[in-house]
Amino acid sequence: MASCIDLVVHCTREEDGSRHVQEIMSIGGRVEGETIETSTVFSYQDGELRPTASAVFDHPKLTSEARARLPRLGAER
Repeated sequence: MASCIDLVVHCTREEDGSRHVQEIMSIGGRVEGETIETSTVFSYQDGELRPTASAVFDHPKLTSEARARLPRLGAER
């Protein structure tokens, strides 16, 4: 099942009923027992979704157009 999923988007509902994306995780290719390797790519900090320091943007499905936009988003890896 893990090989069928590329990203997991975790949404949060605030007390006022509004929602926002809390984090976006990439699913790695390694599975040991019932544990699936994941890494957080974006996390919600100070009111906005930001790339994490450990995020790697070299997924084979990432288009060249998307790669060109990464520096503007603060994600240059």
